[in-house]
Formats: sequence, structure tokens, C-alpha cells
Amino acid sequence: MTSTVYRERSQDSVIVLSDSDGEKEEKCLKIHYQESLEFFEIPMESDGRISLEDVISMDPKIFALIVQKDGYRKLVKPKNGYWKEPKEKWKNFKVFFLH
Repeated sequence: MTSTVYRERSQDSVIVLSDSDGEKEEKCLKIHYQESLEFFEIPMESDGRISLEDVISMDPKIFALIVQKDGYRKLVKPKNGYWKEPKEKWKNFKVFFLH
């Protein structure tokens, strides 16, 4: 039997997906391309980290992220293969790919 995935809740940058039984829940980070409407939804680890491997599988040219909030922009590079969730949480930022 297959289950359907539903987009249950959505905030600006974090999307919560769940299956039709409501048993499995997955959070994804919405990461945008600069100067484009295109974006990807990248799965988040349980601690909020984003895997460099997952990001590179979507676009191998990506090497960093830019987080933006209220005109503030910060370059964030991965450490040990992951981007750590900011103290202010991903949901409070708009996140962009840098390649």
C-alpha cells in the first residue's frame, strides 16, 4: 500500500510534509535561487541541519547559502558536510543558494 504525502503546514522557509496516515512528518527548508522564482525544498535533519550532500544532489554548483532577514544578508558555508540551523531558526529567514 502506498501513502500520499501532504503539505501539512508551511511557514515562509520551512515546510512540513506528512504522509496520509499522519504518522511520518518531514520538515524541508525552502531554498531559493537569487533573482529567480525557482526554489528547492531540501529535507532537514531532526536537529534542523541541512546536508551539503542533499543540496549538491539538486545543483552541484552550490557551495554556500545566504540567509536574509529585514535587509540583513549573511553568507553561510557548510561545516563538516552540514549547514547548522541558525539560533533564530530557518523559518525566520529567506534562504538563497550561492553558486
